[in-house]
Amino acid sequence: MRGRYVVLILLLALGCRSRGAPDVPPPPSGDGGVAVVWEGSLGREVLSVPAALNDSEVVVLTEGGGVFSLGAGGKLRLLFETDEPITFGPVVSGDTILFGTFYGYLLAFAPDGRMLLRDSLGSASAVRGITVCDGYYVAVEDGHLFATGDGGVRWVGYLGDWVLFPATCLPRRGVVVPTISGRLLMYDSSGNLVWLVEGLDYLPSAPSYDGARIAVASPEGRVLFLSPDGLRETEFSISASPMGEVLASEGRYVVATTSGRLVSPGEWEVEVPLDAPPLLTDVGIVAVGGGLLRLLSYDGSVMDSVEIGEGEWLSPLPVEGGLIVVSREGRVLFVGGEWHPAGGWPTVRGDAARRGVPTSNSSAL
Repeated sequence: MRGRYVVLILLLALGCRSRGAPDVPPPPSGDGGVAVVWEGSLGREVLSVPAALNDSEVVVLTEGGGVFSLGAGGKLRLLFETDEPITFGPVVSGDTILFGTFYGYLLAFAPDGRMLLRDSLGSASAVRGITVCDGYYVAVEDGHLFATGDGGVRWVGYLGDWVLFPATCLPRRGVVVPTISGRLLMYDSSGNLVWLVEGLDYLPSAPSYDGARIAVASPEGRVLFLSPDGLRETEFSISASPMGEVLASEGRYVVATTSGRLVSPGEWEVEVPLDAPPLLTDVGIVAVGGGLLRLLSYDGSVMDSVEIGEGEWLSPLPVEGGLIVVSREGRVLFVGGEWHPAGGWPTVRGDAARRGVPTSNSSAL
């Protein structure tokens, strides 16, 4: 594995190569209602969950280093390819597409493939998280937290513990980062340690923040809520280990579990087949499992169900008019229709768009 990546790094001088888009069959037309409007194929394995590029496009990383744009109108196009050994991303900040590499580099690309930034974070460890926060980027690399932007590292936080997930941005306050031993640390925008909370068990995901409270769930089924100052407020127990992070927005909290349940701590719990972590939007909870489901966020009842066929589906993402749904095998669906009584399309609630998730390359680390 390492030998192959060394060869790839030596090919850096080749830069990014632009190529044509894959052959995509003409999209079928939709006729109203929430339904699959069109379907296409990338013809290669997808290594990342989608990230929103703009209102009508998302980007994904594919096998071979291809970065594709998937458009609401059915246009699938290869933006560029890179030989860098990507382990994290994409994360989008404005017109910049960010990735982290196996050898500890933070990369920034323009949509046309131009490399805007290639910052070494100072060690040869894989980047395990990237977070956009208040105009700068925070990268997690094993036991370190790096703040970078405008070229060069601004400050480094030494965590003294392994980190497997990205930091969480608290706008105008700083970032909170979880460690593998169950600690949460908050740093301000200058790199000062503001507070430390210990004894949270192993943390399986990044914490969530809705502007009022920080929420984090442990594998044992503990869901803990803290104030932005690190004070413990409330704790709930759920019936199984969480799948992904707590969905949090404006006082609404939902946890997906590995046993196939959605739980709103202290409020409701429903059984739902889940292939991937769900999404909290302004039109409800969108989940993929045995189809695409839309559920009401205040009681978990199913509003819509759309058959999407078999596949290793990733978490969906809203675009203009509906949702883009991508499978690990490279299938791409657009689910559109009547989402709002007055028109419009779903929008994401919560803070997850500021950070990404590891690519499937990172599972080998």
